[in-house]
Amino acid sequence: MASIDSLFSLFDIENQTNSNQQNNDNHLSKNNLKRSSSSISTNKKKLKCDEDELNFIMSDKPPKINVHSVTTDNGCLHEVVFNTNSIPELIVKNNPAKKYKFDLDPFQKQAILCIDNNQSVLVSAHTSAGKTVVAEYAIALALRNKQRIIYTTPIKALSNQKYRELAEEFGDVGLMTGDVTIEPKASCIVMTTEILRSMLYRGSELAKEVGWVVFDEIHYMRDRIRGIVWEETIILLPHNVRHVFLSATIPNATQFAEWICYLHDQPCNVVYTEYRPTPLQHYVYPANGDEMLLLVDEKGLFHKNNYNAALSMLGSENTEKLFKKQSFHTPGRNESVLKTVRNVMLINMAPLIVFSFSKAECENFAMGLKNTTYNSDSERKLVDEIFNNAISLLNEDERQLPHVVNVIPLLREGIGFHHGGLLPIIKETIEILFGEGLIKVLFATETFAMGLNMPAKTVIFTSLQKYDGSKSRNISSGEYIQMSGRAGRRGIDEKGVVIALVHNMEVTEKLYEIISGKADPLNSTFHLTYNMILNLLRQEEINPEYIIQKSFLHYQNRAAIKDKKKFLQKNKNKYDNKVIENEPAVLSYFEIKQKLSVLHNKIRDIILSPKYIVKFIHRGRLIKLKSEDNEYDWGVIMNFKKSIKKSPHSNIRDNKYPNFDMKIDVLLHVEKSNSLPNYIPNPFSTEKKGQVGTFTVDYRLIYQISAETVDISQFNGNKNEKQKKFLKFINKIKNEYPDGLPLLHPISDMNITDERVPRIVEEITNYENALLRHSLHRNKNRNSLCEKLKAKQKILCEIKDCELEITNVTRMLMLNELQQRKLVLRTLGYCDDTDIITVKGRVACEFSCDELLLTEIIFSGILNKTPVDYCVALLSCLLCQEKIANEPNFDGLITEAIGNVRQLISKVDKVMKDVGLVELTSDTIHEFQPHMINVILTWCGGASFLEACKVTSIYEGSIIRYMRGTEEILRQLFKAAKNIGNIDLEVKLSDGIKRLKRGIVFAASLYL
Repeated sequence: MASIDSLFSLFDIENQTNSNQQNNDNHLSKNNLKRSSSSISTNKKKLKCDEDELNFIMSDKPPKINVHSVTTDNGCLHEVVFNTNSIPELIVKNNPAKKYKFDLDPFQKQAILCIDNNQSVLVSAHTSAGKTVVAEYAIALALRNKQRIIYTTPIKALSNQKYRELAEEFGDVGLMTGDVTIEPKASCIVMTTEILRSMLYRGSELAKEVGWVVFDEIHYMRDRIRGIVWEETIILLPHNVRHVFLSATIPNATQFAEWICYLHDQPCNVVYTEYRPTPLQHYVYPANGDEMLLLVDEKGLFHKNNYNAALSMLGSENTEKLFKKQSFHTPGRNESVLKTVRNVMLINMAPLIVFSFSKAECENFAMGLKNTTYNSDSERKLVDEIFNNAISLLNEDERQLPHVVNVIPLLREGIGFHHGGLLPIIKETIEILFGEGLIKVLFATETFAMGLNMPAKTVIFTSLQKYDGSKSRNISSGEYIQMSGRAGRRGIDEKGVVIALVHNMEVTEKLYEIISGKADPLNSTFHLTYNMILNLLRQEEINPEYIIQKSFLHYQNRAAIKDKKKFLQKNKNKYDNKVIENEPAVLSYFEIKQKLSVLHNKIRDIILSPKYIVKFIHRGRLIKLKSEDNEYDWGVIMNFKKSIKKSPHSNIRDNKYPNFDMKIDVLLHVEKSNSLPNYIPNPFSTEKKGQVGTFTVDYRLIYQISAETVDISQFNGNKNEKQKKFLKFINKIKNEYPDGLPLLHPISDMNITDERVPRIVEEITNYENALLRHSLHRNKNRNSLCEKLKAKQKILCEIKDCELEITNVTRMLMLNELQQRKLVLRTLGYCDDTDIITVKGRVACEFSCDELLLTEIIFSGILNKTPVDYCVALLSCLLCQEKIANEPNFDGLITEAIGNVRQLISKVDKVMKDVGLVELTSDTIHEFQPHMINVILTWCGGASFLEACKVTSIYEGSIIRYMRGTEEILRQLFKAAKNIGNIDLEVKLSDGIKRLKRGIVFAASLYL
């Protein structure tokens, strides 16, 4: 670890201002939103971390963590993580809290054994493997022992589903989400993780009574925005609570368990299994192809011949032309997806989940099958009965909504679609129908892969690329594992089938890597938020520094620093031990060669222009090749082929000449290798056996072109004869030219007219002369000395990179950012200079999101002078995330209110930038989207939901989600207004809640 002084330098803030400014100038009255600029400059002095703070963070050394492997059975790995001197004992109990009518899998037995012994457990298993059995046992045990247990889920919809499932099983079950509270005094409470975190911050009595907490889908802790909620919650839980973590497979499960052991001073078990109750077969279906090709079978064997066949299909000229004409949303692509679905259904592979990463595509694909039927008459009647019972809760107008009208004809035929933009009641109906086997083909976004166990026989991916909010990318192996895990129904299917529909060569080349890759590791996304800091500042027991110290991020970083230090020391020793004879001379010689290499690359780019190079590609020409990784010895051109099209197999893409392509066959001396055709093995080295062979490469791999040519007929003969003749020739010609073979001169030989060439040639000549004059040039060992120096410099680069990585990891302690955020809070009046929270700060603690802006809004008086409907509409702007090109038109009153809020946003952002938080973080408002305003005004004015939907293009389900989120903000504002005694605002907000909360928008979930 670096010294304390050097660590301090990481957190210094530049341009610290004169210390003579008085703190008395900085105080903020409770209702005054203006601060003088001297406030920030004066308090910047405080941004340097105190030595006590830094020591507090860095001195916390976890006790020695031990990991003991208990048993391995049928692919089940059980490890116990503990920090005591002896291994915690696991005793088999004779009186189980719950009995099952089926035989438990090994991983379920091991996890239940841990729970029976009152020990925390992390169950890491594939989707549909049966992790819920473990959670149910923990609930049964808690109820038998008269303990309370909390079951947390990532989202409200999943909480509703789990509540229904557990209530049917145990009875004594309650539900707490932002929308609904049912039986809050029940022994088992299902809730979202945000609700549990809020209870812990407020010191809820319920949290003090809990013996167990189940964290379902704990791998979502890696979510970059919401993952922090899980981390805070786990840190804040009392040490006596035991945990059941349910996760998809994560490769670093043991590291997570070590963190729990360190954090709560209790053993934590890891039960990890790669076992799938129903094995999977993975197929590739090339676009415009006629058959599925088995890529990986149920035993995990890779079928290379089928993989190469798929590449050939996609590389064919017809397929290339076809898909060059198609964009991502063209009818041609849609038809290829539907053709695949129809073919799969013909061979009795239903039920089928088709994953698409677009809401619109899900609907378009489903509508493309509207003239197809997969249900019998009796099944159609059952669909009608279930659907009509569900929508009986809606009024006549609401039953005319597009999603209600358009979906029922599809559902009757066994076809459905599922995405976040659907009306909640329709989405839940579709889930119920799918669970009952009444939907045979379901087009869904990836959210369907999270939640209740709803497997199918077959899963199809319409694409392996997705837009993740910032860029289009291939899906990760972890995402593929999560979604493909829906294939295969336990006890019904012998195997599940996964089909990837691929449309281009680039994705297909990565397909096996995606399928065979490991699940994504569980890495911390911990970051500071104002909500966290404010809630901790009002606590007596803990502070923000404690949360940073105990975070999983800090735990991972500390481990990373330890590993990087070992690597750094190892490389320093290697560097010191590499002694090179006459190193200064070697270094200067090597530097000249490096400069020459740069110049040769510049001239090479010009020479390789088709208008120059084509004339000099002849059979028998001696050339050197250079790829991204290797430089090859001299070779001979045996043949060549020009074309006026861009080949999909080109080793190097050239955007300057997209229509020209040339392949050359080169006779080379290389390592022995089993490389695929058209891929060159590594250059021959004396350490490995070599071979002489002819390899087809792209002309853009040419590095040097010799003026020498040779009669290629002299290399005729069998393989051994050709090898001997070629090697003899190469050695002979290199002896004739000890200073290197003569190269084609770009001006005198090739007649290149590019104006840059004379200057580059002159520089090359000067450096070559310097090389010839150098004292090392006549040394026979000069090349080996340069290679040694190159290896030593590589080690030096690794040392510098490692030191930079250690510095960056140390920066992630976030102490500097914590001080900056505290200064923002002081400047805006949320706490004083001694970090004592103010009235504004306590109000901000009431909000679950956008706490600074909402607090500024309530204290600015904007809501007091704005009519109630406009208040509701204004608050919806905080949630709307739709991408709509133009802002709708508004009247003057709402326009003024929007302008006032945007001024507050600018004010908060300016304070943040002034203290050094240049890149605004995720909890700050970047955009204030007004696209829901007219919808809200129409709805609050008493219109039907159908009329409200007509004023926007936003999906009905998204509208409901935004309205429910707005109602939650109104409730939080109502509570804040009550706490500060603003009775008029209380009344207005209460009225706003009543106007918003009606009809289909707040219809009860079908699961409740």
